[in-house]
Amino acid sequence: MDQFVEWLFRGGIAAVVAGVAALFVRTRKLETENALLKERLINLEAHGTKASEELAKEVHKLQLCLERNFVRREDWVPVMSRIEGVLEDHGKMLARIDERRVAQ
Repeated sequence: MDQFVEWLFRGGIAAVVAGVAALFVRTRKLETENALLKERLINLEAHGTKASEELAKEVHKLQLCLERNFVRREDWVPVMSRIEGVLEDHGKMLARIDERRVAQ
């Protein structure tokens, strides 16, 4: 019986040591992956700022092109004033609905 308890104790100790060793190895792998990901993130941020600056320039050029070629003042003003008028009418109607709802 003493040998069985001794082997059981040794097995438990071996399992604990193996578990700690496995955790150590896993921690090292995670640290290595983390370092690689940090380096990759730095590279992506550097590339991303260049790409975003280029994209911002292209969007600005597109806006200028749209304003020059597709949106003329004489076309834009009547449409916008019509839309604003409709929105004002809707606002008045909503105010009346709120007044009726509060009155009840």
